[in-house]
Amino acid sequence: MPGRVWGFRHAIGVPVSLGDAAEVAGTIVVRDRPRVLIALSMDPALQQRDDHVDRLRRIVQDEACVVARSRDEAIDQMRRGSQHLVYFYCHGGVDGQGRPFIRVGAPKDPAIARSTLSTYGIRWASTRPLVFVNGCHTADVEPERAVEMISGFLDTGHASGVVGTEITVFEPLATEFAELALTEFFAGVPLGEAVRRARVTILGRDLNPLGLVYIPFALASLALVRDK
Repeated sequence: MPGRVWGFRHAIGVPVSLGDAAEVAGTIVVRDRPRVLIALSMDPALQQRDDHVDRLRRIVQDEACVVARSRDEAIDQMRRGSQHLVYFYCHGGVDGQGRPFIRVGAPKDPAIARSTLSTYGIRWASTRPLVFVNGCHTADVEPERAVEMISGFLDTGHASGVVGTEITVFEPLATEFAELALTEFFAGVPLGEAVRRARVTILGRDLNPLGLVYIPFALASLALVRDK
């Protein structure tokens, strides 16, 4: 039975290699309120996007949430380095050389690749956010390629962790999983347990085991912590 699979029974994070990062982050410290960037693909095929953003705003506290609807706006916000969560509701794929990318903004906007982070000096040295890559209709990204993009956020960007998938995810699952997991995470639940609870909820509602495709590349104990 799916409910007996380890991913439904245990809060587990995938070990990460952070290259030149000093240490693996165990907390994301918030001194005032969590600051959130939501970077969106504006592809009209994503029909649940606007309702999803409205629900996310309620989850993460609307007054501290910036929504970027173009690649340039997303990059400008990331360069400020002030976020505690960077959430991509996007497309993904690989270029002609097999390098993975994600795409936000208009369908014809240039992609964001690992090299984009270094080119624009994107490095979250102080806040070290959680990056959540929700790649709807992502195509042709094999697991080893997906990890290359994920490691870019961890190594170059200095993120505390990344949540992502290695296979195609469609909107009904993408929106539900993100909302369930982030509701828990923003309530102070550690990331590994937040992901597990989202998986179990989806399994219980729809008998859908695909919550397992979301993988936290972070310590299972990673949590938002208020600075007193």
